[in-house]
Amino acid sequence: MPEKYPTESFAPIFLPDEYTEEQQKNLAPFFTNLDKSVYVPLILAPELIGALCSRTSRAAEDLRLIYLREFVNPFINPVREEKDTDLLWEEKVSYGKNLKDIILVAVLGIVASYSTVYKRTIRVPSAVELVTLGTVITGVAYGPVVGALFGIITTFASEIISSGIDVFTLFYATSRGLSGALSQFLVVTFSLNIVLMGMIALVIFHAISDAIYILSGDVEAKLKVVYFLVVNTLFNFLMFSLFGSLLLGFARL
Repeated sequence: MPEKYPTESFAPIFLPDEYTEEQQKNLAPFFTNLDKSVYVPLILAPELIGALCSRTSRAAEDLRLIYLREFVNPFINPVREEKDTDLLWEEKVSYGKNLKDIILVAVLGIVASYSTVYKRTIRVPSAVELVTLGTVITGVAYGPVVGALFGIITTFASEIISSGIDVFTLFYATSRGLSGALSQFLVVTFSLNIVLMGMIALVIFHAISDAIYILSGDVEAKLKVVYFLVVNTLFNFLMFSLFGSLLLGFARL
C-alpha cells in the first residue's frame, strides 16, 4: 500500500544560509556541509564544541553561521567596534595574525618532518625533502631564532620518522639551524629573492654535511654525495621556484 504521507512531508522547513565564496572557503573545513539541515561539525576540540553549542542554544541563527561570525571572522577578518580602545584593537589584530603564523609554522613543520618518510622502505639519501624550504621560509619571515629552531627540530624529526637517525644527524641539524638563523639577515642585507636564498641555504647545508662523507675517503660515500647534491639541488630549486614566494607572501600577511 502506498504511503499516504511520504516521509519527506514531515521534514521541517529549512532555509540554508547563503555564504559568499570567501565565507565558504573559511567555513567548509569545519563542517560536513553548509546547505543541509543535518550536518556534523569537524571540530575536534571538545572545549570549542561546548562553547559553540552553548552560544547557539541562546541564538536563533544556524550553528554554522555563528561559528563563522563569532569564532572564525574575529581571527581572519577582525572588525573594530566602537567600544574597542586602541590597545584592544591592536590585540585583536595581532591575535589573528599570531594564530595564522602558528598554524603556518605547524603545517610546514609537519610536512617537512614527514617529507623523508620514504626512507623507511627505500634506503637512499634523503635528497627529496622539504626541510630546507620550511627552514628558509620561517627564518626569513619570523627571524633567526624561529628559523634555527625550525631547521634543527624538523631535521631531527624527519630522521627519527624515517628511521635514519645516526651520528651524522648532528651535522645535518647544525647546518639547517645555521641556514635558518642567517636567512633573514642575508635576504634583508643583500636584497635576495627567496629562490636565491634557498640555494644559499643548500650551499651551507652541503658544505657542512657532505664534507664528512668526502673526508671519509670511501668511494661509495662520495658517489652518494654526488647523487644527493644533484637531486637535492634540483628538487629544492623547483620547490622554491613554485612555492617559495607564495609561502613567504602568506607568512607576511
